This record gives sequence, C-alpha cells and structure tokens, in this order.
Amino acid sequence: MFFTSQSNTPASTVTRRLTAMHVIGLTAIAAAAIISTWLVRAELTRQEIETEVIASANRQAAIGSEIGAIAGAMGMQSGLALDLKDELGNLRSEFGALQLVLDATDNDVISSPTSPVQPAFVGLVLSAERILDGDTSPEQLDDLGRRAELFRSYMELTTAEFADTTRARVKDLKRVQLSLLQLTLLLLVIEGLVLFRPAAKRIRAGLAAQQERHEQERDKDQQRLTYLSQFDPLTGLANRALLHDRLAQALERAKRDDDMVAVILIDLDQFSLVNERLGQDRGDDLLKLTAQRIDGSIRSSDTTARSGGNEFTVVVEGITSTQHAGRIAEKILDSIAQPITGKGQAPSLTATAGIAVYPEDGDGVDDLLQGADLAMYTAKSLGGGNYRYFTHELRARTSSRLRLIDALRVAVDARTPFQLVYQPKIRIDDQQILGVEALIRWKDSKLGDVPPARFIPHAEETGLIIPLGDWVLEEACQQAKAWHDASHDLSVAVNIAARQFRAPDLLGTVSGVLERTGLPPHLLELELTESTLVDDVVKARRTLHDIRKLGVKVSIDDFGTGYSSLSYLKGLPLDALKIDRSFIKDAISQPEDAAIVNAIIQIAHSLKLKVIAEGVETTEQLELVATMGCDSFQGYLLSKPVPPEVVPGVVSGSLPPLRAVS
Repeated sequence: MFFTSQSNTPASTVTRRLTAMHVIGLTAIAAAAIISTWLVRAELTRQEIETEVIASANRQAAIGSEIGAIAGAMGMQSGLALDLKDELGNLRSEFGALQLVLDATDNDVISSPTSPVQPAFVGLVLSAERILDGDTSPEQLDDLGRRAELFRSYMELTTAEFADTTRARVKDLKRVQLSLLQLTLLLLVIEGLVLFRPAAKRIRAGLAAQQERHEQERDKDQQRLTYLSQFDPLTGLANRALLHDRLAQALERAKRDDDMVAVILIDLDQFSLVNERLGQDRGDDLLKLTAQRIDGSIRSSDTTARSGGNEFTVVVEGITSTQHAGRIAEKILDSIAQPITGKGQAPSLTATAGIAVYPEDGDGVDDLLQGADLAMYTAKSLGGGNYRYFTHELRARTSSRLRLIDALRVAVDARTPFQLVYQPKIRIDDQQILGVEALIRWKDSKLGDVPPARFIPHAEETGLIIPLGDWVLEEACQQAKAWHDASHDLSVAVNIAARQFRAPDLLGTVSGVLERTGLPPHLLELELTESTLVDDVVKARRTLHDIRKLGVKVSIDDFGTGYSSLSYLKGLPLDALKIDRSFIKDAISQPEDAAIVNAIIQIAHSLKLKVIAEGVETTEQLELVATMGCDSFQGYLLSKPVPPEVVPGVVSGSLPPLRAVS
C-alpha cells in the first residue's frame, strides 16, 4: 500500500510496514486464488462423475429401448432370445457400474426408497428372465415392452435431473468466483498496485482459461451424448433410431417427388461361429470392416445403419426400378465377400440380403423394414449368400411358418405329439440285424402329420432342436434298454443336430441319459452330419474322444453331401460312416455315382471304419454295394421305419427273407 509516513517515523519502520502490508495483500490474493481453484477443481471432479452418470443413464435408456424393440419384434420374429439375453447382460453391467459410481459419491438417486429407478430395473430384469425361461406369451412380451419403456423414461428423467443439478451448481460457482474476483480487484485497488497487477492478470487469465476448458469439456460431453443417441458406437453407423428417422424423411421426399426408395437388410452368414472361434474382439473388428465395405458400396447421400448384432440396413433413394435395388445389393454382397487380409485368422465373410421397395412393397417405415426382413429370411432359408425381393406371398408364407413354429413350441413342451419309429440296419454278409436308427415323427391335432423335413429346420433355427433332441435321446435309450431286458441286444442310433453337438453340456447329457436308463453304452450310437464336424475339427475331435470314452459309438450320417474332401476324417475317432441315399439311388444307372460309392467304401475301410449304405430299396442296389465290400445297409428293401413294438418281429425273422447276396 501507499502510506504517507510521519516526519518523526524512521524510514526503516515505514519500510517494514510497507513490506508487511504487501505480504498481507499477497496472502489475501493467494488465499482467494486457492479457494477459487479448489472450488473449480472440486466442481470439475464432480462434473466428471456426473457426466459419467449421465452417459451411463443414457446408455441404459438406449438398452431399455432396444429391449422394448426386441420384445415387440419377438412376436413377429424368431431367434431373438440371444439378442434379448445379450441386451439384458449389457443392462445389468451398466446398472451395476452406475450404482458403484453413485455409492462412491454417497448419492442415493437410485437406491433411495423414494426412487422408482431400482424397482423399474428389477421389474424389467425379472420380466426379461421370464421370457428367456420360455414364457413368450403375448402378455409377457407386452409386459416386457411396458417395463422397458418405463425404465427408459426413468433413466431419461435421471439424466435430466443430473443436468439441472449441474447447471444450478455452475451458476452458484460463477457467483462465488465473481465474489472472489471482486475481492481480488479491491485488494489490487487498495494496494495501488504495480507489484500485484501482473499477478492479478495471471490469476484472472487462469480462472478464465479454466472456465473456458470446463465449458469446452461440457460441450464435448453433450456432443458425445447426442452422438450415442443416434449412432452405433462400434461401427460409427446410424443406429436403429436414426435409421427410422432417415427412412421416414426419405419416404416423405419420395412421396413428394414421385420417386422410389429401396430398403436393403443385410445379415452376415453364420457370424456366431466367428465369435465362437476367434473371440468377441475379432468379431468386432470384422463388423467394423463390414460397415466400411457397405458404406464404400453406396453413395454418400444414402444411409447405412447397424440395425442389429450382425445386421445392417441400407436406405437408397432415387432408384429407378426394383432391379436397380438388386444390382446395389449384389454390389454390397460382393464387397463383403472380398478376401480379408491381415494378421491372424481371417475368415471369408458372406452375407444375405432382403430387399423391399417403396411404393410397391409398402408406404410406411415399419412395412418396408418388415418386408426386407422377410425377404432376407427367405434368402437365408435357401442357403444364404444371396438376396431376395419381398413379395406379398412371402408375408402369407411367413404367417404359415410362424403358425408352424408356434405349434412346434407347444408340441416340444408337451412331448406327447411326438413318437419314435425305428428303421433296422442289417449286416450284408449274414443278413443279421445289428441295430436300429431312431427317427422322429410328429402328428399335430390341427396340422396333421408334419414330415421331419418340414419341422426339423425350424427346430434348429429356433433352438427347439436341443430340448427335442434330448427327448429323442432319452426315449430311444429307454426303448433300447427295454429290448435289452427282453434279450434283444439291438444298438440304437440317434441323430445329433449341430446345435446339440456344439452345446457345452453334450457329454453330461449323454452320460446322464445312460445312467438314468441303464442302457449299456455300447448299445448307443450317435450319428452326426459332415458339416457338424468340419465347422471346427479340433473341437469336434475333443468332443468325439470324450464321447467314445463313455463307450458310445459315433458315425457320420448322410456322408458325401456335406463336404468335398475325405481328409478331415483322418484322426477323428469314428466307428462308421453312412453313404447318403442319393448316391445309392443312382449307383445302378450312373457309373459316376457307383465310382463314388466304391471310393468311399475303400477309403473308409482303409481308415478302419465300417460302411453302411442308406436307402437301399432294390436287390440290384444291395448286390452292387455288396460286391464293393459294403458292411451293412438299411432301407425299404429290408423295412420301412416301424413302431417299436414291430421291431422284435423284424429281429425274429418274421419278415420275408431277403435274396442271398453273393
């Protein structure tokens, strides 16, 4: 400060007083700066936590919306249980992480007795678990949809409350900062101050810079929240919500300009196997690569969205015809199927597409998306790797398909509409019956006799093949045990589907059935298709070794139709292979098929495998495979599949004897 000293005051005293006052002023200014800095840092720390809470709440709201969408879609589509399970796991993880953050800050916005968030979360989880446990009734699906919407609303409300609290506190902080700045300025004025002026400038500049950084961070967080609400965080593509919005806008423009719009739904083929073999991280890399390839195949004005786990949707405006949309789909599928370069395993990807076009196939967002979905599933049923257009006949066929699947679910739960019939297998050299193959039949009260070729694919698609296959295994083993107790030592062969074979508890299932039924293991034979084994030969080899250790036999069914090489047989622990009936049928008239049958028999024998010819219907066919050295056969020449009570009559020789084969 500036002082006017008395004439009788020594100069040293004045200097000391000036120094003391400068020190006091500096201390006061420093204290004001420290307090301001502490308040800002505390506020920034708190806002970092609240930003994390807001982001988590928004993610959970998006997950709730996704669960609601799945609940709505499960009424029209099948195979969404895994998507629901994944989303439920994501929700639990996010909610648990959010609760840990709030507990660490002593914030009870969720755990408070008056908060509706916790009960809404619990209700949503319980409703979803009931669906995963098998209750997919319309009422349960509606309940899940309502609870998902309620949970989403509460989480959005939580986000708004946190944002309001933050804004109010920022206003208070600004007022405190203003007061501290005013105090600092007052001290500077009182000091007169040349010494403190630079320091004051630095303090003000520092506070202004901190405030500016804080505002910039808040703007970035807001932009991030906006981005997450509209875009997929993995691929950067539009998400389902933004897809609906852009498609609606595209349709408005098309209606105004009398134009056409195409919706192309793309689904990666067998992508679940990629995740199983290579892991989730590699799967995510391939999804990002697929997104880039799709985006590179269309115009920048078109929209690409990730509409599901491995599903992508493209909206193309201004097409000139339905065929024009088909050419775009071909370009996209060709781009996805291009070889993948890079380190590590790089599987080739293929995809299947469905196309719906405005105005031919519908004039609304939902109509076009559902139409493209139906077309895509039709293409999948034809083997995948292709595309199909939506037709109104598809919708009718889909309704029939859904009725069949619903009836199948009821039948699998009840078990009673199913029965097993058995087709004997006979040894060629002495015409002794070795065993039987168990085959399933379904007679529905409304649908009548439903052939296996019609309902088995749907059972595999929906996952019902696992409980159905378990029932077949148990029923066949019980019957074989009854024959064994009656002194008929007939082995029973049971077909194992690919999803059953890949299930982690297959070994426990087989050993459990053998233990419950008391069937000697050597009287059970499991039949697997080639494609089931070649999907993952290393894993298949381990599983087959474990099954063989139980004493159970293993054979390959329908051999020759699923794979082009016999090399994978080497090293697999097998007992027999069955030549597919299509080769046997044409072996008499087609020398090429006869040569294939002969080659299979010779190679199988070199690998110490028994060979069974399927579908033998004539003595000429039997004589041919016998001369080639085939060990056994089954087919209508011996017997059609028969009920279990008829089998002992076949064994006892009550059927007409076969003509001897030289």
